[in-house]
This record gives sequence, C-alpha cells and structure tokens, in this order.
Amino acid sequence: MNIIIQNLKIGDVLIRTKGIFKHFGIFIGLWNGQYIVAENNPKSGVKYITLNQFLSGKPLQGIEYFKGTESERQQIIPYINSIIGRNYDLVNYNCEHFANEVQTGKAHSKQVKIFGLVSGIAITYLLTSKTS
Repeated sequence: MNIIIQNLKIGDVLIRTKGIFKHFGIFIGLWNGQYIVAENNPKSGVKYITLNQFLSGKPLQGIEYFKGTESERQQIIPYINSIIGRNYDLVNYNCEHFANEVQTGKAHSKQVKIFGLVSGIAITYLLTSKTS
C-alpha cells in the first residue's frame, strides 16, 4: 500500500502486519524532520517513535482516518502525552486498544475478541472430541 504522507493527519491510525497479527499506531505528524507515530509497545508501553521505526521494514496494511472533529483532533497529542509510558498488556491494553482509545475514547481490540472466540471454540472441540 502506497501512503501519501501529506494526506495523513494527527489521529489517523496506521496498521501494519506483525506476524499473523496487526500492529496499530497513531500518526502524529512531522517533528524535527521525521514523521512521528505513537504506539503501545510490549517492551516500553505507550511512546513516540519515527514512522520508519513503526513500519520496521514491513508494508502498511491500512489506514483508519480519524472521524472526530478538529477540536477533538487537537486533544490527541495532549492525551497521548498524559499516558506516555502506560504499560502494554496483550489482553487488556495492547496496541489496538490504545489506537481505538485515542480515536474513540473506548479501548477495545477486535483481535483479542476474535482470538478469544477461536480459542474457546478450539478448547470446546478438544474437550468434546476426547469424550466421544
């Protein structure tokens, strides 16, 4: 996917592949000659990194454009600044939770829900197939 950086605005969610999962970050803009993204990372929690660091040589898979008002968009950086360093939690506060929280005010992860559903089905199958 070719991205036109000039079309991105503060608060747009960038999505790239990360193994079989997706990695989410919030586009921040240009600072000191570098494009900046906010992410929630397992090693360091919520932090700012460059766009190149975020992509890590992997292709961009998608963009979710911010749907809020300009006033809401102006609150994104102060909000992220207030949670810098917040710990990553795979199930309760991963990169998708973070991105959704910044965009909508509600932290949620479709990946966690899908994984939980698939795991539940697999466990049920394994338990019922052993008793048959």
